[in-house]
Amino acid sequence: MKKFDVVVLGSGPAGIEVCTILSQSNKRVCLIEENPNAFGGVCVNKGCMPTKHLVKVAEVIESGKKAHEFGVKISSIEPNMEQIHNMKEMLVNKLGSMHQKHTSAEIIFGHGRFVSNDEVEVMHTDGSIERVTGNQFVIATGSRPRLIPGIEIDGQYVCTSDELLDNNVIPEKLLVVGGGVIGLEFASIYKSYGSDVTLIEAAPRVMPNEDVDTSMMVQDLFSKRGIGIYPATSIEKAEVGDGKVICTFTGSYSDGASFDKVLIGVGRQPNTDDLGLENTDIEVDKGFIKVNDYLQTNVPHIYAAGDVVPTLMLAHTAAYESMIITTNMMQPGSIPYNNKVAPRVVYTKPEIASVGLTEAEAHKAYEKIKVINFPMAMNGKTVIEHATEGRIKLIYKSDDGVVLGASIVGKGATELIHELTLAVTHGLTINDLKNTVHAHPTLSESVWFAVLKGQPFSSTQEFMASMPK
Repeated sequence: MKKFDVVVLGSGPAGIEVCTILSQSNKRVCLIEENPNAFGGVCVNKGCMPTKHLVKVAEVIESGKKAHEFGVKISSIEPNMEQIHNMKEMLVNKLGSMHQKHTSAEIIFGHGRFVSNDEVEVMHTDGSIERVTGNQFVIATGSRPRLIPGIEIDGQYVCTSDELLDNNVIPEKLLVVGGGVIGLEFASIYKSYGSDVTLIEAAPRVMPNEDVDTSMMVQDLFSKRGIGIYPATSIEKAEVGDGKVICTFTGSYSDGASFDKVLIGVGRQPNTDDLGLENTDIEVDKGFIKVNDYLQTNVPHIYAAGDVVPTLMLAHTAAYESMIITTNMMQPGSIPYNNKVAPRVVYTKPEIASVGLTEAEAHKAYEKIKVINFPMAMNGKTVIEHATEGRIKLIYKSDDGVVLGASIVGKGATELIHELTLAVTHGLTINDLKNTVHAHPTLSESVWFAVLKGQPFSSTQEFMASMPK
């Protein structure tokens, strides 16, 4: 039986980064992954990277549609789904191979399961079994699409994001179930590709955990693009027949609607049910591994990160968690996890990004706050690029001006959010932003103009009331 300093289960952003960091401290590390095709985890194979390829294709299509606004004539725009799919596969394979090549840990392919607190059994594809042990362990086995009870996934007509990533046909009518990141991104992508898209969300609004005005703005902008948005609506049945999916609903959408394809995009669930955790003392709650502020399980030498713990299910969050884990492995109790410093981004048209507290959360946490809402239409670069929809919202404390949170809807939001992430992370103030000169004309200048020209209000409601009727 092989013995390592650290055994890592899962080769996603958390697992790979743990291996990278530990390799610098001469630790003997083992990385266990199901098979070579899964290397890189959800991010590389079924999440961030392939979906952002589809987003880029959508951007190219949208640019072509707007070419006439810039005096450029393009005769036709025809997405070739087979070619788009092949390019996506090339990207995924390239990234997976690159990560595998540059991973310094000893890689063992097979399904890993704990047989005790100190030992993992790995079953290889040929049925053979080997066991490994370690001084410390990191569980980073990722997640899979969450399903809806009673809705059968056939992979062709009714699918999750996994199957839709392999789709090579543009459906005439697409139903998206779920108004979170997954649903919004695929709805935006396929609207650009030419589908008639309908999106339903069980909550009263899309993105229910974000600011109310962000949600309402997104719903309005999606509706203006021709995407049907139906909040407070749930799917009850999805029956396939004659090449169509007949759906019934409860809520604001009528029964009996027919679609060519249905995406179930209601989030993801952690991959913890086949890890042999019952053979350990590790505590689990609703499928998530319970960890302390240092991402340590109740078994002190076992840590967990990424989608298997109840933090944000984001690749960059997982990478950040790897830093927290490795630092605390070497210096126990040195760095606690801070969930509020991770930006939350959605690659739609327009983009959506936020960081820190929402307005409602800030009001609960602090006695007095102020809010700035600044329209993207007042930025010269957005005018040049014919992309003026959206706004920047800043939330800060009234007494000392410390930035508590921010959200952006508009072009470049997923890049612009990082200046405000820096502000939230390090307790910078509105004056710090004011005194940071920004180049002109740039999209990032919107942040500067927001604090220079934006009128502060005690709430978004006060801001809306001030607008001319």
